Amino acid sequence: MKHTVLALLLAVSTQLFAEWGDTTIVRTHEKVLIQTDPSRGYTDYPMWGQFPAQGKSFYKVYAELTFQCPPGMNCGEWDYLNYITLGKRHGAKKDTLNWEIMRMITPYGLQFSQTWKHTWRMDITDFASLLHDSAEIIYQHTGYEARNGRGWLVTLDFVMIEGPQIRPVHDIKLLYRASVPYGDDTLFDARTPVVNYTTGPKTTEVRYKIIQSGHGMDQPQNCAEFCPKYREIIHDNTPMDRTYVWRDNCGENPVFPQGGTWIYDRSNWCPGAEVEEYNLDIPVAANSQHSFDLDMESYIRTGGGSNYMIAGYIVEYGPNNWKLDASLEDIIRPSSDIRHLRLNPSCAEPRITIRNNGTELITSALIEYGWEGYEMKRYAWAGYLIFGRKISFDLPWLNQEAPAGTRFIARIVWANNRNDEYSGNNTIASIPSGLAPVLPGNFVVVLRTNNAASENYWTLRSADGTVIRKRENLTNNTSYRDTLSLAPGCYRLELMDDGTPPAQYALNEDGLGWWANTFDGTGLFQLRNPNGNTVIKTFAPDFGTGIWYQFTVGTLQAPPTVTPQISLYPNPVQHDMIIDLGSNRTGDLSIQLFNNIGKKVIDETRSGSMDALQYLNIETLSPGTYTVRISLGDEIINSKIIIQ
Repeated sequence: MKHTVLALLLAVSTQLFAEWGDTTIVRTHEKVLIQTDPSRGYTDYPMWGQFPAQGKSFYKVYAELTFQCPPGMNCGEWDYLNYITLGKRHGAKKDTLNWEIMRMITPYGLQFSQTWKHTWRMDITDFASLLHDSAEIIYQHTGYEARNGRGWLVTLDFVMIEGPQIRPVHDIKLLYRASVPYGDDTLFDARTPVVNYTTGPKTTEVRYKIIQSGHGMDQPQNCAEFCPKYREIIHDNTPMDRTYVWRDNCGENPVFPQGGTWIYDRSNWCPGAEVEEYNLDIPVAANSQHSFDLDMESYIRTGGGSNYMIAGYIVEYGPNNWKLDASLEDIIRPSSDIRHLRLNPSCAEPRITIRNNGTELITSALIEYGWEGYEMKRYAWAGYLIFGRKISFDLPWLNQEAPAGTRFIARIVWANNRNDEYSGNNTIASIPSGLAPVLPGNFVVVLRTNNAASENYWTLRSADGTVIRKRENLTNNTSYRDTLSLAPGCYRLELMDDGTPPAQYALNEDGLGWWANTFDGTGLFQLRNPNGNTVIKTFAPDFGTGIWYQFTVGTLQAPPTVTPQISLYPNPVQHDMIIDLGSNRTGDLSIQLFNNIGKKVIDETRSGSMDALQYLNIETLSPGTYTVRISLGDEIINSKIIIQ
C-alpha cells in the first residue's frame, strides 16, 4: 500500500480560501511514469490512499492532477483518454466500485520542454461520501503510442476541505459506464437502457451527473468527435433537458501551443483539458419511484465508426443547509493559478467568481477587495443568481499595484443586504504571478495580416475597460503600424482571431499562423520602439482564439497603507451584525447595545486573538433603533443601528 497524507491549512492550488476549514491533501500518485501499452490500448496504474475516516464533513473536495515531462524523455505525443476511477475500498466499506470520478485528455506534448508542467483541478464533491479510509485509485492511460522515449509523470492529489455540506448527499448510484456506438439509433438505445430507481427516505432532490465525450470520425459528419449533437435527459418519461455535447472554447486552452490539432472544438473535450461533467438537478419526494433515460440526437452513420464514452450517476440530496449563502469561488485576476495564465500577470480590473449555495435568489452582494495590509475598496454587485449557479465579473480598478508577492483579498460582506448564513466561504485570496510588464509611453503596434484578415482585430483598453484604440476591418496580407502615446497607467491589449473566417476555409480561432491551416498563411504581431524600430515584444502566431496582454506605462502608485478602523455593517440588520476590526487583532473587545430608552440589552467581552470579522447575533432583539458601543484598546466607537 502506498499513500501520502498531508495535513495543511488554507491551500488549494494558488487560491487561498482564508476562512474555510482545515484542508487534508491525500496524494495517491506521485510522479508516476505513465506510458501506453500498444498491445491492448490501455495501461492501469493503481495506487492506494488513506482518506479521512467516516464522520468528517467536507465542504469541498477537489482532484488535482499534475503532468510533467519525464526526465530524459519526451512528453506524450497524442491526445489520449485518461480515466481516474475509484476501485477497491477497505476499512468501513469493503467493496469494489470501479467508478469513474474524473476524465481528462492528454495534450499533444511532443514539443514541450523538459521544464513543462501543468495542473488541472476538478470539483468532485459529490463523490466525497465514497472517499473514506483506505481506497484504491486507478489511473488509466489509454492509447497506442509506442514506448520509444515518451510518456508523462503524473501526480494526483485529493484536496479535502472540511466544513458543512451545502446539502447532504444521502446516496449515489451508478447509472452505467459504457462505450456506446453512435450512428445506429437502435443500438444506442440498447446500450443506454432506461434505469428505474427508488429514492431514499431523506431524499428531496436528485442530480443526474453525466461525464460524456465523443470520439471517432465517421461518415458523413465526422461524428462523434467533430459533430455537435444534442443529448436529451428524460425523467419519468418526460424530456427535462436538451444540451449539446460540445466544447467550443478549445482555442482558449491555457495549455498552448501544442503540437497537434489542439484548437479544434470537439465533443465535450479539448486536448490537454479535463472533460467537464454535466449536472441536472430535479426535485423529488422521499421513497418515490422514478426512471432515467438518456437519448442522443438521431444520426445514421454511412461509414467508419464513432462512439460516446458515458459515465452516469444519480446523486440523492437532502434539503439545503442554507437559505442565503454566497461564496467566493475563484479569483481569475490577479492570480498565479495556471488555469488563468492567459489573463495574468494583471494590473487591470480584478475579476472574481461568486456562487449561490442557498435556496434564496441572490440579487445583490457587497464585495470588499484589495491588497493585504492596504486600504480596501468596496463594490456593490447586482444581478440574478439562482442556486448552484456561478457568475464571474470585474471589480472596479484599484489604480494601484502592490509589491510583488502581496496577496490580493476579496470578501463578501453581505448578500441581499444582510449577512449570509455561512461565513466560512466568504473570503478568498490569491498570490499574483508577478507584476505586469512595464512599457515605454510611446511604441508602435505592428500587425501583418495573413490570408484570413477578416478573423482579426485588436483593441487597446485602459484598466477600467474603456476602449482607447481599435484596429478592425483589415485587408489580407497587409502591414498595419499604429503609433501609441500613452500616459502613465495600466492597459489591456487584445488581439482576437474569432472573426468571420474566409468562405474557402471556414476555420477561425487558430491564431495568425498554425501548421494545420496552411490556407491562412502566417501573420505577425509585435510591439516596436518608434526610435530605431527595435522590437519590444513579439507574440507567437500560434495563440488560438486570442492574445490578452496587460502592461503598465510608468510606475503605478503604491497602495496607501491603512490604519485598521472598526466599522459596523450591514445597517439595517436582520440576523447578524458584523463588527469589522479592519485586520486580525489581539486584545479585549467590548460590545454593548442599548435600546431606544437607554437599557443595555447586550454586554459582551471577547479576548485574545480575533479574526478581522466578528459576528454578533441580534435575532432575539425587537425591531427598532439601537446604540452600539464598541471599544478595543484606545479605539471607541458609538453608532446607531436599525434592527429590522
